[in-house]
Amino acid sequence: MKYLRGLRLAIKYYQKYIAGICHNYRLWFLGEPIRLEKVSAGISMKRLLASAVLCLAASLAQASPVDVTETISGSSGAWVYDFSVTNNLGGTNDVYAFGVELPTANETGIPSGWVNYGASYNPLGSGGPNISFNNIWISPNLSTVFIAPGLTLSGFEVTDTSTAPVSSVDWLATAFGGTYTGGGNFNTSDNPGFAGTISSAVPEPSTWAMMIFGFAGIGLMAYRRKSKSALMVA
Repeated sequence: MKYLRGLRLAIKYYQKYIAGICHNYRLWFLGEPIRLEKVSAGISMKRLLASAVLCLAASLAQASPVDVTETISGSSGAWVYDFSVTNNLGGTNDVYAFGVELPTANETGIPSGWVNYGASYNPLGSGGPNISFNNIWISPNLSTVFIAPGLTLSGFEVTDTSTAPVSSVDWLATAFGGTYTGGGNFNTSDNPGFAGTISSAVPEPSTWAMMIFGFAGIGLMAYRRKSKSALMVA
């Protein structure tokens, strides 16, 4: 029971800590005076500034040129991957082709208007990664079928016959219709290619255990410090 109470104290402490740090960072950014008494006790100016940098980095983070997400369903021998592609390129740069590399080449879901490319493609010769993408969808009509800037398209679906789902998936996307100058691409500015990897965001059991024990330890320390302070006052 004591350890559970310590864990709750740890979570409560860090919630107040982060909220106070970001609150004071926003005041500083707006040119208002920082009131350090609003921050949890024991936080130095050095830690305040370091945390402010983290808050600044988070607030300035920008989306990738192309964002790809996945959902996985099914069971052993029939894992279904459903990919969603978001075009953040801007201008008139439309995404017209998308591909992934999985143990099985089996496009069981195709967005309306798109077609199965029917072959693997390795973009190494165009300056891309040395990966053979074996599941590829492409537009058969570049004037009407594409993912326009600011839009997301789902339904790029693959059924994989592996016994377990893979922990990461390499993907490829190509665009046309404009002149892309945002960086992070290979090939030419009027036919830019983009590649990335989707990794599982679910922590391993050992990671969860370390996080729980870490929070519990910090909470217990905070609990003991609070109890010691109470005894000294008494």
